[in-house]
Amino acid sequence: MQKHGKKRRGLTVAAAELMDLPAEAAAGETRLTLTGDRRLYVENHRGIREYGSERIVLEGKGCGVLVEGKDLSLSAMNRKELMVRGEITGVSFTAPRGRRL
Repeated sequence: MQKHGKKRRGLTVAAAELMDLPAEAAAGETRLTLTGDRRLYVENHRGIREYGSERIVLEGKGCGVLVEGKDLSLSAMNRKELMVRGEITGVSFTAPRGRRL
């Protein structure tokens, strides 16, 4: 079954390259856009693991995303996108849920 998944991903990436799109966006990879130290826009997230005013952990595709700071909050969220606001002091990647890095 994994062979088909890898083949499908390869076709998706090839199609994205033909259309001059970023391959990672077409493949559903998690995309982060940090604006200064106050806003983090996250695309293609897969949920929230942990939520607090100083630490937010998101589930991404193949990894977790740790956001650290002060007065953190989610100002907008839907199934695929969310916005973290506050004084962001760090963004790092963690092992996916149930796995170790």
